[in-house]
Amino acid sequence: MHCIESNKDHPAARPRLANCLSLWAASTLVLTLAVLSGCVNKPASAPSPPLPAPRVPSPPPPPPAFLPPPPPAPVVPAPLPPDAAPAPGGVRYIRLPPPRPSRDMVEVRLQAAQRMVAAHPDTTYMSVPRQPLLGVPVLKIMLNRDGSIRNILVLREPREARHTTQMAIDAVHRAAPFGDMSRVPGPWEFIETFLFEHDEKFKPMTLDR
Repeated sequence: MHCIESNKDHPAARPRLANCLSLWAASTLVLTLAVLSGCVNKPASAPSPPLPAPRVPSPPPPPPAFLPPPPPAPVVPAPLPPDAAPAPGGVRYIRLPPPRPSRDMVEVRLQAAQRMVAAHPDTTYMSVPRQPLLGVPVLKIMLNRDGSIRNILVLREPREARHTTQMAIDAVHRAAPFGDMSRVPGPWEFIETFLFEHDEKFKPMTLDR
């Protein structure tokens, strides 16, 4: 700008100087307002994303509650020998081999009595019976062709010790079968008398000779 001249004291230069000062002040004011307007209208910057929360470590698992020790495993008894079967009261019943062939019912009856004693080593005796006896049941035993039991009839039941009748029936079943009957003349049946002593041991009368 060339508003200010070297001769400031000249009367004609004073109004011009005042105008220049006014223009300079106005320009300065406009520039200041423009700067201020730019600062005010400047869009606000987007807020910064929040910082992630600090990672808190998971608490350790609680200690396990006290548990009583497990009960001991049940004791499994050792298997019995292959020829022995378990029975109540520790009585042994022996599993017998297959019967031998017989020629007639006399041999069938003898083999049946021998198998009854062999199958019941703890509940039979071979000595002379001690009198008086506990009970004397009598059974009629009827067989099938293969020597298995078809039926058992009670011909005599003791009055005082009736339970010995069932003991005799069970003894016959454990000793069966009694051999192939296909070559034995019929009828395939025989009668056996059981001599029970007071200790409940028995002896087939066929063997009481």
